[in-house]
Amino acid sequence: MLAGACALVVWQHGPAWADAAPITSKRLANGLTILIQEDHRLPSVGIAVAYAIGMRDEPPALAGLCHVIEHALLGPSLHVPEGTGVRIERIGGVPNGRTTADATETFEELPSRYWELGLWIESDRMAYLLSVLDAAELQRIRETVKRESERRANEYHDRLSEMSLEPIFPPGHPYANLGGRSEAVDDITLDYARTFFQQHFGPAEAVLAIVGDIDTERASDAVNKYFASITSSMTFEPRAMLSAASVKLEADEERVLAPGLYRNWRYERLDMMWPTPAWFEPGDAELDVLASVLQARLFKRFVLPASAFSVTVRQESLALGSVFTIQFDIIPGHALDEIQSELIQELQDLSRPSAAIARARSRWRIRQIGQLDNMWERASRLARTAAGLGHASSIESDVRRYELLRDEDIRRAADHFIAHAPHVIVRSEFNKFMRQPRPVN
Repeated sequence: MLAGACALVVWQHGPAWADAAPITSKRLANGLTILIQEDHRLPSVGIAVAYAIGMRDEPPALAGLCHVIEHALLGPSLHVPEGTGVRIERIGGVPNGRTTADATETFEELPSRYWELGLWIESDRMAYLLSVLDAAELQRIRETVKRESERRANEYHDRLSEMSLEPIFPPGHPYANLGGRSEAVDDITLDYARTFFQQHFGPAEAVLAIVGDIDTERASDAVNKYFASITSSMTFEPRAMLSAASVKLEADEERVLAPGLYRNWRYERLDMMWPTPAWFEPGDAELDVLASVLQARLFKRFVLPASAFSVTVRQESLALGSVFTIQFDIIPGHALDEIQSELIQELQDLSRPSAAIARARSRWRIRQIGQLDNMWERASRLARTAAGLGHASSIESDVRRYELLRDEDIRRAADHFIAHAPHVIVRSEFNKFMRQPRPVN
């Protein structure tokens, strides 16, 4: 997966904050990549393990498989029968997990005196998860995943996502199956979950990041002690790292989601989506800042005068191609065409100098640095970028790409990727106060 040798390699660039050491990179013979950074400002350590296997890699009929594995990793392992997440909490740590299109991850922050125990726990769930994953545990995980899915989505959002993403990620694109993800966890059998884990969650597909109040040499020795002997129980063939797949719409595509019948009143929704550069590609950081600029401007133009309930603008950065989305929840009596016309005017106005761009750029830099003061967040960022992108992009370079942006860079990205670029438009009706459509008798 990641190129590297067994010797320690210290990155030469300096850190963006005081007292944080350079990042040390190491790769074990079994393929596990390790990233270590000392930072003694706080008595805590962040540990993260990210596997380069995500929702894009799931069989279409078994959406939710990586999410199931994530929950299994936070559950019992052979030597931690009460659950690895529970054990971490008992020693004062904060455990969590994340499943994205590009990676599956577990991470935690621990008091520094327990950092080695944290590594042992991570190694135990990597090596011995399958020893305790039985039918009863899988059923418990299924129910948990279904409850989470119900909180996040409903039938309407699944259909909307499927309709919106299909033109952006056509058949053959790695993200083609991300739309309409009604997770079919009941169809995931124990044999399939175990086989999927054995095939794709070995050390060769994993990145381990350790950040915080530790000694690099001691941490490196502990990693060898707990992880070097872990191998896959199946013949393991590391996946080839996929390249960012460029997607370009030839013309605007408009789709109308047929309105349903609802118990209460309805309102209209307008979604506009553009294919944009992949995570860390030129234009990605610019569009992050542009989303912040537009969020503030569109809120002032549409929400404050009561034309819309809400406006959401975001750049969804993914490893193989991103999506820029603007979503309006429109108050009844205001036409979609009216909103769309005013939005286009706002996009065109971005070509003029604006103090808002400078403020948004500063907010993004502060946000980046502020988030990374958490040891678990920094460990997670290191592991996730290395697993998702196929190379260990430093935190400092991530922050620096926002520092180096100029106002004209933001305006150029707005003009090239958004204002004059074809996009997908989805017009729909939806009930704001009900999670599920309900026919009127």
